[in-house]
Amino acid sequence: MEYSHTSEEPVQYTGELYYGHPLGLVAIVLYKAVWGSLELVTGILLIGTRHLVARELLEDPTNALFRFLLSRVYVSDSRIIRTGIVFVALGVVNLLIATGTWYRSWKLRNAMLAFFSVVEVFGIEHLVVRPSLLLLGGIFADGFIVYYLWLVLPKHLPARMIKR
Repeated sequence: MEYSHTSEEPVQYTGELYYGHPLGLVAIVLYKAVWGSLELVTGILLIGTRHLVARELLEDPTNALFRFLLSRVYVSDSRIIRTGIVFVALGVVNLLIATGTWYRSWKLRNAMLAFFSVVEVFGIEHLVVRPSLLLLGGIFADGFIVYYLWLVLPKHLPARMIKR
């Protein structure tokens, strides 16, 4: 089997570089890294402090809002732990996406394109059911990422090797 480069040679980027990368790539990496870090910390805090927070809020006689919410919503340890695990998993995925984007990996680019496309479809479906400006902003952000991964990022990645 013989390997060769694809006929499409990468386009040389002529714009300004930030830390050796185009501005759009740096913005996506920062967005995903910050978001992933926040999700990771949130998940760890949810899992690690669930008893402490609930006890402190229950002991506070002036916290009528918490007592009202607690009387309306069933909160269990297992639900908090599951939510924390989901946050940790999402944080790790976002940090992997940021790392793969920064190091310009084709495999991770393809995985991210599939992931964000699915997220975009579910986000649009959720927006139809429960409209929200925050969700709309998230859909636009993820839509920009899909556009960037699909059409712009390949110009900055190393040439792919194909089997002949």
